[in-house]
Amino acid sequence: MATAEIQQDPAAALAPAVDHTSASGIERRTLTDVEVAVRLGVSRFTVRAWRLKGAGPRFLKMGRAVRYRPEDVQEYEERALIGPTSR
Repeated sequence: MATAEIQQDPAAALAPAVDHTSASGIERRTLTDVEVAVRLGVSRFTVRAWRLKGAGPRFLKMGRAVRYRPEDVQEYEERALIGPTSR
C-alpha cells in the first residue's frame, strides 16, 4: 500500500502570526515577514531591508516581534501598482 504525500504551503510550516480581536469582535490575523514575502513574491530579507529603509508596507512592532496587518500589505500593493501608459 502506498502512502499519500501531503503537500504543505512552505509559509504554513513557519512561526504562526498573531491573532487579534478588534473592539467590534472581528478577529484579525497579522502576518509575519515571511508570509508578507511569500505574498509579494520577494525574499524575507527584502521585506526586512524595506523595513530598515522605511520602505515597504507599514508594520507593527510588539516588543521584538514585527507583524504586518493584511490591509497595510494590500495598501502597499495598491501603491506599487502602475497603470498602463499611453504612447
